Amino acid sequence: MLTILRQNPRHILVGVLLTFVSSFGQNFFIAVFGGEIRGAFDLSNGAFGALYTTITIASALTLMTIGRLVDRYSTVLIGALTICALAAASGLVVLSQNIFMLGLALYGVRLMGQGMAPHVSVSAMARWFPAQARGRALSMAALGNPIGEATLPLAAVALMAFLDWRQTWLTIVVLLMAVCLPLFLALTRNVSPARTDTVREQPKGDIPARPAEAARSWTLGELLRSPLLYLLVPGLLSPVIMNIAIFFHQVALTEAKGWDPAWFVAGYPLAAAANIGGSLLTGTLADRIGPLRLLPVVLLPQMAALLSFGVAPTPVGIALYLGFAGMAMGMVIPLKDVLLSRLFGLGHFGAIRSFTTACGVLLGALGPSIIGVLLDTGTSVAALFYGMTALSAGFAMLFLAALPMARSLDKGSSENCKG
Repeated sequence: MLTILRQNPRHILVGVLLTFVSSFGQNFFIAVFGGEIRGAFDLSNGAFGALYTTITIASALTLMTIGRLVDRYSTVLIGALTICALAAASGLVVLSQNIFMLGLALYGVRLMGQGMAPHVSVSAMARWFPAQARGRALSMAALGNPIGEATLPLAAVALMAFLDWRQTWLTIVVLLMAVCLPLFLALTRNVSPARTDTVREQPKGDIPARPAEAARSWTLGELLRSPLLYLLVPGLLSPVIMNIAIFFHQVALTEAKGWDPAWFVAGYPLAAAANIGGSLLTGTLADRIGPLRLLPVVLLPQMAALLSFGVAPTPVGIALYLGFAGMAMGMVIPLKDVLLSRLFGLGHFGAIRSFTTACGVLLGALGPSIIGVLLDTGTSVAALFYGMTALSAGFAMLFLAALPMARSLDKGSSENCKG
């Protein structure tokens, strides 16, 4: 892994930069400004939540359409435009004077930040690196997100000690246009857009030359008609969806267990470290033994996380949950992208990945509501977590059912890597 980074630093840094930039559109960053935005626009918690859910769903639906642009145009071009559009949306946050402008601004921030920036990062890694190095490239590129999660909310809080919330967003605009965009252009300066997106043009280093990616690339329509979509994708999305909902209701869940919610927040660094470790481990193993061999075990950390929180009688359960949950999320994200590119080719990778990402965002928006309703109707924390554990086990069974078909596709690829 270090050899790939050392010999292809700019390729990896492009991916890290884009996932770092995506932090500005993520829940953990926008939530820092929740109180100020509600106060400025006289919004109740419910009204702001409804607005935020609406623009999140709208951005996910839009991503299904514009995500396929990376199949038609250079990822360098789309990446630069994404950073510019994110800066423009951030500027609109500064200028917003009514609910309509605010909604449009946050829609742009979510679409370009949470949606397009990581999508372009993954697409670039998938095209620049061959299958036997792609897992490591994807896992390293994904590090920008935990780096952003660990630094940007704290930086925003520190800035708001001296600036108001609009001036803080103006600082984001300046950072994107004066630092992130020039850095992105510098990192990609000597890479021709046409050659960058050609699979035969691979980064130099310890990556051996391989033939073109796949004999045939699946279209999104073909994937929608395939059982593999329904056997693989729901399970690969499930850890992130479940854990987003749990994090959203962390106060209610910890208080129901009789624990201090502060213990949950204190464990965030543990979750971030486990996320990074899980991502790097999965990327390395996917390249060395093949991603299909990881499918039977990839959901085990998620099941361990859920059981730890559900059965633990002391706050140690929080630490166990956060450690295992962080590892689970770190594992499934690169594994999903490796599998999509390896099994279904790169010809329509942008369309396929944007569809699966949008599905994850839509389901992620529903998750907090479902858990909230269950808690309101008197469902115990133990029953809730046992149920999610059983659901995860069911997804693992679907993985096993998918393996024969997935292996036949993997053997048929022109790269002929064992999975």
